[in-house]
Amino acid sequence: MANQYLIISILGTIFSIVNTLYVAILNALGNSKQPFYIFTVGLVLNIILDPLLIFGLGAFEGWGVAGAAIATLIANITVTVLFMFKTRSSFLFTTSSSYDSSRMKEVIRMGLPITVQRVTFILFSIIIAKIIVRFGAEAIAVQKVGIQIESISFMTIGGLQGAIAAFFGQNYGARRMDRIQEGYRKALLLTVVFGVFISLIFIVFPAQLFSLFLSDAASLALGTDYMRIIGYSQLFMCMELMTVGAFNGIGRTHIPPIFSLTFTALRIPLALILSVPFGLNGIWMSIAITSVLKGIVLVFWFRKSLGKLIMLPHRSLL
Repeated sequence: MANQYLIISILGTIFSIVNTLYVAILNALGNSKQPFYIFTVGLVLNIILDPLLIFGLGAFEGWGVAGAAIATLIANITVTVLFMFKTRSSFLFTTSSSYDSSRMKEVIRMGLPITVQRVTFILFSIIIAKIIVRFGAEAIAVQKVGIQIESISFMTIGGLQGAIAAFFGQNYGARRMDRIQEGYRKALLLTVVFGVFISLIFIVFPAQLFSLFLSDAASLALGTDYMRIIGYSQLFMCMELMTVGAFNGIGRTHIPPIFSLTFTALRIPLALILSVPFGLNGIWMSIAITSVLKGIVLVFWFRKSLGKLIMLPHRSLL
């Protein structure tokens, strides 16, 4: 079934890449509504097609896992077509341009650190999963469900991250450092308020949250510990993600990966060490501790970098 799903899904990779490119460009232009509407159409289409193609309808028996992959592929293609149709008359297609190697190198220079960070993060996560699996299938299930609940934090702040990157990029190009400084203060305040709220929810109501997904006693006990421990790091994870957007907006895309990779790599020895006295909770503690460190260090470093930028002459910003 995994082979079936992957073989079909891989056909949609090019459409996923194109869709991501459209979102990045439109968000950078300050047009975040259009990607939202288009992706909503794709999501609704996927929701409708999934049960039809998996389970069938009437005489049609459905294709099982292959049907799920086909539904996702169709949704991705639809989103790409909608993006192309909606932007067909925009400057993205009407402006003629020649091959510019210097600009391509600049894009690669700025994008490569982010790519390395994300790929390496996945590799570290696989290693952490191998450590967790020693505690049984329930531990893995708890982590997977816990990550889905935790997505409340990083998906919400991910939207703010994109907005901050676009806002800072526009004002950095316009040499409005005062607006960047004020924007970061307000974004940080908003992030702190949201992060504290989410942290309190995770710490005070861990069992109630986790019971929405897994209700057996063993999983609920493990999940409650996970949510409470991870809850202490949510504020700092939100601060980290928002600040990554701020760094990206001023073109310093190489700075966040340095700290992110360093502290994420630290999770592996910490998990091995802390799992001896604390068991599975030691692994959750390693994740929480490194998230706290990343949030504090990145905010401190951005404020330091911003102070240096403000002192630079205007021509140095270009």
